[in-house]
Amino acid sequence: MNRIHRLFRVAVLAALFALGTGTAFAQQLTRIAVVDLSRILATLPRDPAALRDFDQKKFEVQAEIDRMSDVIRSLQARKADADREGNQPVSAQMDAEIAAKMDELRDYIKLKQPLLEDLARKMPPSPIYVQQVNRQIQASAEADGYSIVLSLRGGDSSAGPVLWYSPSIDITDMVLKSLSGKTQ
Repeated sequence: MNRIHRLFRVAVLAALFALGTGTAFAQQLTRIAVVDLSRILATLPRDPAALRDFDQKKFEVQAEIDRMSDVIRSLQARKADADREGNQPVSAQMDAEIAAKMDELRDYIKLKQPLLEDLARKMPPSPIYVQQVNRQIQASAEADGYSIVLSLRGGDSSAGPVLWYSPSIDITDMVLKSLSGKTQ
């Protein structure tokens, strides 16, 4: 009897263990992933229209730098002529003008370079590639069993902090059902 009682107890414990682990496996484990979306978007090709606008602005800045450099070279040539002729007053005047024009050129470059760099950083990626990124985030998340993908920088983009989520973690219907039962 004691042996039968022990076998019965082992069988009950095994059944309870099987039920317990079955219930645990039946519950979905929510896995969360993060993506640095700004880093991904920085690697994508840029929008062609924005790229043309940026190239035009860069061309305009470079044209002005070239024009200012030509003026400086012209002044340097005039100074060299004055030096060859021994005309010290004109040579000194050219030195002052060259120094002033070089200061203007340096100031212009200091002003325009950060503006161009800012435009380059803010240039939006091509919308086609953004769509591909969104599809790839979903495909990667589903393939690796993630339930939700969050932006690493939490809303630093227009996408917001949640980039993708599995409909299986949406409890909206459950909450509505619960609320409708309480209001009746």
